[in-house]
Amino acid sequence: MKTSFTKEQIDELRLNPYTYHVSNTTIKFTEEFKDAYWHLYIQNMPLRDIVQTLGYDYDMLGEKRVGGFIYNLRKNRLSPEQRVASSTTHRICRPPANTDYAHMYASEAIKTMSAELTYLRQEVEFLKNFRN
Repeated sequence: MKTSFTKEQIDELRLNPYTYHVSNTTIKFTEEFKDAYWHLYIQNMPLRDIVQTLGYDYDMLGEKRVGGFIYNLRKNRLSPEQRVASSTTHRICRPPANTDYAHMYASEAIKTMSAELTYLRQEVEFLKNFRN
């Protein structure tokens, strides 16, 4: 069962410039919100902090609603290969700088390189989308 917004909450949500549409059970966000959210998300900012940074009350939106939003956002922003590569961690994290692959086991080096490649591809796609 979906949590409904009260009339006061709807009025408050409508004041946020990132709100595209809000009803008693749903909220839709602007493309600017999605871009800003994604930018903060790939920098590993916690979901609660992202929502609050963009002017929303996390508890008002609720964990399920925020989780559903990021699930759909990831589905739309990541390629199928990136989703599979990130499915074990649920986040694509910035790779460590100056990684020395020569001192790793081959399997560990491949896994680290794969994660780095996925991250860099995601970053390029973000920059392409951000530029347009």
